[in-house]
Amino acid sequence: MKFRFGISDHFVLTPGAFPAEVKFFAFVVTRTTRNFSYAKHRHTAYELIYVSSGVYRCTLNGSRLIVRPGFVVVVEPGDVHEDSCVPGLCYYSVKCTVPYGNASSLSGLFSASVRPAEQVIRVPRTSFDVMTRALERDAKHADELSMRIVAERSKEFFWQTVRHIPRARLSAGFVSPATSGDFKERLNALFARSLSERLSVRAMAEEFGSSESAFFQKCADTLGMSPAKAFAHVRLEAARTLLVETNDYIRDIAMRCGFINQFHFSRLFASVYGSSPKQYRAMTARK
Repeated sequence: MKFRFGISDHFVLTPGAFPAEVKFFAFVVTRTTRNFSYAKHRHTAYELIYVSSGVYRCTLNGSRLIVRPGFVVVVEPGDVHEDSCVPGLCYYSVKCTVPYGNASSLSGLFSASVRPAEQVIRVPRTSFDVMTRALERDAKHADELSMRIVAERSKEFFWQTVRHIPRARLSAGFVSPATSGDFKERLNALFARSLSERLSVRAMAEEFGSSESAFFQKCADTLGMSPAKAFAHVRLEAARTLLVETNDYIRDIAMRCGFINQFHFSRLFASVYGSSPKQYRAMTARK
């Protein structure tokens, strides 16, 4: 989302980074009054387990985990999981699948190097308590509309959890669409939210889960130019739009679009559009 300040807060939809569509199929509330366990089993879908109170113990892919309130355990398809529950434990779990448009992209949420302990994600406890209680409240109604609400809330639960996973732990296949069209959309979205920032090729490559050299080559193959030149082009186009659609000072437009100073902006603008920003504004105003 792009965010523009004005008399009111105005949000404009921009292309999303994640190509996945979450398909919800189960929501479970577990409160334990005695010791019990779930035998070792291999998951065929995602399960996100939010610990609300007590201590949750499990074995995930051979590693023993102790999880306290305020954390979510993200179990992926293919993971081997075993639960051990003790009195006083309360947890909420959402089960879902995440199909992709391109089956070859089905590489999972986490990168291959992530250890089971890193599949335990710290989340803001207050907001997750609110979410899970709302889920439970709606699930108790058990009518068709309530179940639709539970499904949508569960999808939000999934994405709110993903929001708190460090980017380095996510797989490139999950965050990077495979097609060139999607690559362009995602790159433009990154540029749009970074106009006023210094965005190095290394930072761009990290956003795509790629090496600098591979990212540079992808830009050359897809866009016919370097990442830096592509970013400069987007900045100039944004500045050109502001020149035409606003009465903002040129120096403010230059700063907002990430140029070093007004002189640098004017020189680069003239080299591309054949006139200075001031001249361009005057010409378009007469039309």
